[in-house]
Amino acid sequence: MTTLLSARGLEVRYDGLTALAGFDVDLRECLLTGLIGPDGAGKSTAIRAMCGLVKPHGGVIEIQGQQLKNARRRLAGLVGYMPQRFSLYTDLTIDENIVFYARLHGIRLDRRRHADLLEKMGLERFGGRLAGKLSGGMKQKLALLCVLVHEPRLIIMDEPTTGVDPVSRREFWKILGELAAQGMSILVATPYLDEAERCHEVLLMHEGATISRGEPDALVALFDRPIFEIPAEDAFLLKQRLEPLEWVRTVQVFGSHLHLTSEDAADTARAVSSRLGLAGIEAGVADSQPTLEDVFIDSVMQ
Repeated sequence: MTTLLSARGLEVRYDGLTALAGFDVDLRECLLTGLIGPDGAGKSTAIRAMCGLVKPHGGVIEIQGQQLKNARRRLAGLVGYMPQRFSLYTDLTIDENIVFYARLHGIRLDRRRHADLLEKMGLERFGGRLAGKLSGGMKQKLALLCVLVHEPRLIIMDEPTTGVDPVSRREFWKILGELAAQGMSILVATPYLDEAERCHEVLLMHEGATISRGEPDALVALFDRPIFEIPAEDAFLLKQRLEPLEWVRTVQVFGSHLHLTSEDAADTARAVSSRLGLAGIEAGVADSQPTLEDVFIDSVMQ
């Protein structure tokens, strides 16, 4: 696969604080790549650096093999950037925003392409509606539509579904999947690990560094600790009781139950149940399968 954009050893500091430390990535054709991590992990800084909006203090960014400092025009034609905050004009309609952004790129859209873009986003019935009157999900669809106007080969998005309702999130990711299937390369930053599982490749980030990378299923398959599931009426209260125990490595809440890993990688459900009993905690324990969230938490603990 052709690499469209790559970064090696990126470092970014703000007022002496390290926001990005040795960040590496290869964004290849036809791949949907997830940049995964909590707030403050360095996702937005990495994206801004790759889009030429932040000057790194170290490292190299290349656009199709040419260093970014010598390829800014190529970057503008190759990459479509969608920031986290909605940045379109709220006092313009959907149609007016599309025409405006097309003209910014020196493009005159014919009626057919304009209509095709609206249909791709499911906005064909709302062209005359003011952008400021749209729901959160519709605003993000419009923002993505405007990114697609100049037909970039790579789209870079910073947490596009944060604050969006679950149904709109699902619809948005369906669109991303369709774009990737059509050959588009996409980088999406998200704090949601369920979204990460939809990506072809993920980079798990913590405190400005990449702690793991690979295909989601492959990362889960490499997880070598048993996971135990513990049902609880009050999962958060039980979590507080479990965390201080010396033999407990991680405890995470999954709805009405907990996922627990112990410091002993050879532990069994029976052994864990016995240890809980000795600690005065009566709870059922069953074997479970790891998720990408378990992988991320365990990587942070290393």
